[in-house]
Amino acid sequence: DGSIARSGEYFARTSALSVSKVVDTTAAGDFFAAGFLYNHARGRSLEECLYSGSVLAGNVIQVIGSKLSDETWAKIREQI
Repeated sequence: DGSIARSGEYFARTSALSVSKVVDTTAAGDFFAAGFLYNHARGRSLEECLYSGSVLAGNVIQVIGSKLSDETWAKIREQI
């Protein structure tokens, strides 16, 4: 359904990425955390952090395992 984050009294929400087919959920949480923390370390807003996590998790659940192609990484860089 999406994700939510809190910082102090501030709450942020984002929807889950719409995907055509879920193939394997291996590493989805790790990819979400990586996307979130990457932008958090860059000082981005909670909404941007959640969105980045959703983009990464949404992409990894569409492949078997946790390796994304170079083409997919290029697409992700454009999205976030």
